[in-house]
Amino acid sequence: AIEINPHNPYFWDGKGDVLTKLNKSDEAITAYDKAIEINPKDENAWDCKGLALTKLNKSDEAIKVFDKAIENNPKDSIALEGKGTLSK
Repeated sequence: AIEINPHNPYFWDGKGDVLTKLNKSDEAITAYDKAIEINPKDENAWDCKGLALTKLNKSDEAIKVFDKAIENNPKDSIALEGKGTLSK
């Protein structure tokens, strides 16, 4: 799908989700970054990037990503919970 339409952020989200399930968090982050580049308000990409960074023990980076997600959507429950967990 990405080869056919590389400008669709949801295809990049899907790639990131698959890579996350394969425990390839660094590669997943790259896919989520591409989705965010295409659509800066892509809630799934921001949330999943934050979760992937958390999994890699990159808490400071994850908090910044969750902050951006919350800026985009103040009711983003995944970002709020992720940030809250890391801020303790």
